[in-house]
Amino acid sequence: MLGLMKRLTENKIFGPILIGIVILSMAVWGIEDIFSGSIGSNIIKAGERGITEQQLDRKFENYLSNVRREQEGVVLTRQEAVERGILDQIYNIERSRLTSLGYARQLGADASPAALTDEVRSIDAFNDPLTGEFDAVTYRAALGRNRISVNEFETDTRDRLTLDYVREGIEAATIAPNDLSRLQAIYDGEVRYASWLPINNEALPPPAEPTEEELRAFYDQRTEAFQLPERRQLSLLSLSPADFLHQATITEEDIAAYYEATKTTRLSSPERRTYLEAIFPTEDAALAAFGTLAGGGELAPDPTTVQTIRTSTAEEVGNEAFRESMFARGAGPGSVVGPYENNGRWVIGRLDEILPGTPKTLEESREEITASIAADQAEIAFFTALNDFDDLIGQGLTLSEIGEAFNTPILSFAPVDARGITEDGTVIRQLLEAREALEAAFTLPAGTTTQRFDSDVSIFLISNDAIIPQSTPPFEDVIERAKIGYETVRQSDALRIALDSVKSSVDSGLGTLEDQAERFGSAVETTTGLRRTAFDQTLPPAVLNAIFALDEGETNVVQGRSPGEMILVKLDRVDRPASEELDALAPISASRVATQLRNDILFAFEQELDDVVDVTTDDTAFGAYRARIVEAQ
Repeated sequence: MLGLMKRLTENKIFGPILIGIVILSMAVWGIEDIFSGSIGSNIIKAGERGITEQQLDRKFENYLSNVRREQEGVVLTRQEAVERGILDQIYNIERSRLTSLGYARQLGADASPAALTDEVRSIDAFNDPLTGEFDAVTYRAALGRNRISVNEFETDTRDRLTLDYVREGIEAATIAPNDLSRLQAIYDGEVRYASWLPINNEALPPPAEPTEEELRAFYDQRTEAFQLPERRQLSLLSLSPADFLHQATITEEDIAAYYEATKTTRLSSPERRTYLEAIFPTEDAALAAFGTLAGGGELAPDPTTVQTIRTSTAEEVGNEAFRESMFARGAGPGSVVGPYENNGRWVIGRLDEILPGTPKTLEESREEITASIAADQAEIAFFTALNDFDDLIGQGLTLSEIGEAFNTPILSFAPVDARGITEDGTVIRQLLEAREALEAAFTLPAGTTTQRFDSDVSIFLISNDAIIPQSTPPFEDVIERAKIGYETVRQSDALRIALDSVKSSVDSGLGTLEDQAERFGSAVETTTGLRRTAFDQTLPPAVLNAIFALDEGETNVVQGRSPGEMILVKLDRVDRPASEELDALAPISASRVATQLRNDILFAFEQELDDVVDVTTDDTAFGAYRARIVEAQ
């Protein structure tokens, strides 16, 4: 887990806090009670560290939110996440994390306040853009924009540093033995050659038309496959600043004033800057040159140095640190910046001239200004209206009455399941945009309305108009579905039988892949030499897995590129590296061996921590929490 944490938290600012779609949740959204002195309301307690059900729930919800945000179109409910074991994984990771931190506390190896200060001050995003120095206001603002409190960020950063100390201490002496490296080199260096035959069910005779008796038997054997999930008839009210655009009143005076206030930033061409860029082989040489330029001097020609006069926009500068300094708002002609590391060399720069962009005229800006003013006014009207909106909710008005008060239409949909999908498979996009409200609507009885839910741009209310219980339709209603399913299964079975026949023929030596290819109107495909460390990414994954799982001369049947295709894979030959080649390959494989050894040592270390750290878990409380999520479905 410590190694995993290191890889998942490379981003110093948001890695420990916002985990994207990974399970590791580093105390995001609250750690107020983490230092409580007894198990109390803690689900897990290790030494002095603990986590409550509320905190675990926030980690779980943050994971789900990240999945939905990062994987567009993925609909993952809390219940599905529990069924997939995601909640249990988060629980176990938190237990391991708290245990490791508790052990570090016992050793006195936890990160000091000074280490935390140094870490925070090393993050460029917290520096004043003009001075380049750490700025407390910028620090708090950067965290605030990402809805992270200072306490949360500093606690998580200190935890990350502490876990790094423990991990690095364990890894420091890990060296891959040469014999193991040579064994790994044999594994990494072998070259595999394979051939395979894809067969599509279109090459097989079509299955016979099923009788009604066969279809009914198929239906009886697979009744659950025809079961319809619970669906709900829902109505949605969505309100956003865009709903108030029609209220905007914009005068010519407003447009002129807005233009005067912003015309310097309304450029039809971007600002360009002319500067000297000097690149040095070492940091010391760059620092010496920086002093020369800062003192008003010029750099002498040097064969080890590259000096270039450039004129460019900020977007054309690749080195981020150099770009931010050279194009900083407070930089003027004569400003010297650097040195900054760039691909193993060091760069400094001197700003020589600022070439302003050409401002747009009032007429060129009119449409943009009008839209900006209207958006600003609509946003003000939207937030002003929220109080009235909440008052109407508090008065118990129906969804249609609230919509009428705001002149906002109510959207009604065909019954949907908990994923926002209708019986015919249509995904209701508007409900997906209101996922939290959708989930809440599936916990309410018919005839009730959810509380208000907010997104970045809208607010939502959903009324649960009716509940269509889970049911199994009678055979007569799904006979066409049964026919499609029956034929699909028959085709799949026929394809499997055909491939088994081909495999038996090839394995026995009675036939070849080429013979069978002609029989099925297909073609044998072959590989160039493949290594585990450099294989062809264009091959079907199932084929690759088979190639590296088979012994020489063996065959296997795997799934093809589509549901209607199966592939017979044959491993033709394996060339292993000669003894003299291993001498060159072993040092390369040593890093892989060392990584695996470190992971194994870290895993063994974590297994032993329970013996030295007082770990307490409230499995009953956790089980009840998990059950409540499942029962809410």
